[in-house]
Amino acid sequence: MATRIYVDNFKEKVLESQIPVLVDFYSDSCVACKKLAPLLCELEDDYEGKINVFKVNTNYDVSLAKEYNVLSNPTLIFSRMVRMLISKLVQRIMTI
Repeated sequence: MATRIYVDNFKEKVLESQIPVLVDFYSDSCVACKKLAPLLCELEDDYEGKINVFKVNTNYDVSLAKEYNVLSNPTLIFSRMVRMLISKLVQRIMTI
């Protein structure tokens, strides 16, 4: 399961990571976020050690959401673009 991160450790976990990072900006009340969560867990399991998946709750870390121009939930950002992973994630989402 993706680890929740906060404004206090965002820089360390995301910006300074040595491997690619996927950040899921979510809200507890977001239905689409709840549907996406199992796919992100699967992605994290499939690419263990090759990608980190983190979650940021937009209700609590509003400053991060503003900094990354999050306008709706869920919003996914990548610290390093990894086209293969993005492509696979999109394919999985399209099957929902």
